[in-house]
Amino acid sequence: MGSVIEPVNKTDKKSKYRVYTLIALAISILVLLLFIFNIGNALMGSVPTFSDVVETTVFLVIWLVYGVVMGYKREKGFIKFVSLYWGLTGLISITSKLMAPIGKWAIIVIPIEALNFAPTYGLDYFTHVNVFQPLYGLIHVVPPWASGTTGFLLGYLLKKIKFGMIIPPPKPI
Repeated sequence: MGSVIEPVNKTDKKSKYRVYTLIALAISILVLLLFIFNIGNALMGSVPTFSDVVETTVFLVIWLVYGVVMGYKREKGFIKFVSLYWGLTGLISITSKLMAPIGKWAIIVIPIEALNFAPTYGLDYFTHVNVFQPLYGLIHVVPPWASGTTGFLLGYLLKKIKFGMIIPPPKPI
C-alpha cells in the first residue's frame, strides 16, 4: 500500500523559527557581553580596532558552528530562517539610512543595529572605502548570512560523509 503522508503542523514550524530567532539573538548578546568594551566603538562610530576584528571573527565562527549543527541535524528550515533573519536586518538597515530624519524609526533601528551590527563592526577595519550609506548595512549582513549557510552546508555534508552516503562502502566480495 502507499505511504501515508502526515500533514505538517504549522505551529511546529512557528515554534522552530522562534527558537532559531532566540538562538540568533542569544549569539549576538553573548558576543556583545564577551566584548562589552567594544560596543562603544560600534555605536559611536569610532575607528574599528583589532579587538573589534576579534569580536567579529568570534561572531562569524559562532554562526558557522550554529549552521554546522543545524546542517548536521538536517534542519532544512534553517536556511530559510537565516535568509529571512539577515535579509530583514539588511532591509531595516537600508531603510533606516533612507529614513534617518524620521525620529520614531530609531526605536526599531537602534536595538537591531546594536544586536546585529555591533558584533560585525570589525569588518569596517578592512573596508576603508566610502560606500553609499544605504548599502553600508549589506557589508554587515552578508558575512553572517554566508557564515550560517556555509556552516549548514558543511554540517549537511558531514552527516552524509559520516553515514557513507557520499562515498559508498566497498561491496563485499
